[in-house]
Amino acid sequence: MTPAAQAVAMEWYECGYLDGAAAERERVEQEWCPPASWADGVRALKRMGLRGPFADVLDRRGQHDAAERHRAMLKDRGIA
Repeated sequence: MTPAAQAVAMEWYECGYLDGAAAERERVEQEWCPPASWADGVRALKRMGLRGPFADVLDRRGQHDAAERHRAMLKDRGIA
């Protein structure tokens, strides 16, 4: 196969591959995330954001060891 023909074949393959990936992503989103659930998801995310840091939630639950492990993990990863 000539280099030009190979380039055309690769471009053709890439276009089909990307179209197929986009179609599959859309199918999965429709199957697992129907449009009605997006609003519910946004409300849940807002509620979770109002609770404060997860370590504080663990402290309020009385899980102080878990809270300390969570804080240490965040510190080790450079997040907090």
